[in-house]
Amino acid sequence: MGRAHRFQSVFIEKALEGVESVLAEYEFLPGEPVHWPGWYETTAADSTKRWLRADKGGLVEMEWGPYPLVHEGDAICTITDQFKTEERIVTAPFDGLIVGALENPVAAPGHPLCHLLRLDRETLTEIEREIRRGEFDGYRAHGDVWADG
Repeated sequence: MGRAHRFQSVFIEKALEGVESVLAEYEFLPGEPVHWPGWYETTAADSTKRWLRADKGGLVEMEWGPYPLVHEGDAICTITDQFKTEERIVTAPFDGLIVGALENPVAAPGHPLCHLLRLDRETLTEIEREIRRGEFDGYRAHGDVWADG
């Protein structure tokens, strides 16, 4: 970030804002606003897909499956600290299909957890029908590998 061996006031100010925001979050600077970063949720312009990102770091345990279809409010993963004393459950913000998921069991704040594609009612109904008939094949349906065709 920035140029080597140079003081760049724009980057210094941005870094100080971040430090002050963290201190405000932990109430070391009472009355100061907390500035949440925009990286924990990235939305496409048409809102049809979304990267869900970790808002805190820790150990990640994927909860979705066995099919990549999730409904609004379903647990996608749980992020815990190494002692499992703090837990954050990440849920689906809408009905969708997981088209990419974190394979690494450790995430830092901002790391992508999964890429979720919004489904319209007709597509959602058809995927649910195919799952019931055993026609829909997906990752995790046969363990953690794609089924052989």
